[in-house]
Amino acid sequence: MIWQNTPTVVVGKHQNTLREINMDFAKTHGVEVVRRISGGGTVYHDLGNLNFTFLNVYPGRAKIDFTTYLRPFVGFLRSLGLNAQQTGVSNISIDGYKCSGNACHLYQNKALYHGTLLFDSHISHLLAAISPQNADSIKDKAIDSVRVKVKNIREQLQTPINLDTFIQSFIAYMTSYFEGLQPISFIEDNRGLIQQLADEKYKSWEWNFAYSPKYYVQKQLQIEGKSILLECLIVKGMIEDMSFSPPISSKLLVQFHTLLGVRYETNKIDVTLKDLIKKLVYK
Repeated sequence: MIWQNTPTVVVGKHQNTLREINMDFAKTHGVEVVRRISGGGTVYHDLGNLNFTFLNVYPGRAKIDFTTYLRPFVGFLRSLGLNAQQTGVSNISIDGYKCSGNACHLYQNKALYHGTLLFDSHISHLLAAISPQNADSIKDKAIDSVRVKVKNIREQLQTPINLDTFIQSFIAYMTSYFEGLQPISFIEDNRGLIQQLADEKYKSWEWNFAYSPKYYVQKQLQIEGKSILLECLIVKGMIEDMSFSPPISSKLLVQFHTLLGVRYETNKIDVTLKDLIKKLVYK
């Protein structure tokens, strides 16, 4: 399956979304944030990027095999005169620049492989969207993305082509590589089920943000003219506990504890903290 997205940052299943993306940039530039069901690192999609998905059914239990899966994609890029090769576990690079990130999800005897081909994406937006804000203030054991150099495929072609030609060449190569490959389109019933799944899961805050592994976030506060370090424990997207260094009085602690059980949404919680500090009762 080949497909495209409007500008979207896609984080891996086991990542902490807030450590991977620049939320201010995403909101300002209309970039969607979505968590996928496969592991691995964060990628950026836009309409200059081509995405592909393979679904395989095996006679026994499925196993991850990126080398076999990536072989036709490397072959396709080489057919365009590019020095493409598999790098790392699941990337494709051209002369040292990453152009494709890939991931896999296994379920019993089924395997879902999917990846990107960075043909003519907005590179400055890509880099900005995946440059997280205040990442050092978040402590967790989530999987971090590995930052590498990227470059569009289009820039490296000896003979310029547009995206439509690239897609048609890609389809022709895959049709030749895989015997019996036939084009199909989603029927209306399929589209309805896909939209329902998107609405109920992949557009939800619970999946895209609250699914992140538990983490600690630190914020520097000014209380009574003193600098206080607040550390919050975030579990399933909610503030579960908090501590202060140096410690604050029990009277102030009770007031801050009104935030326990509240969603941790970066910009909203900053405003809430400022309002709370303004209204603190010290005596």
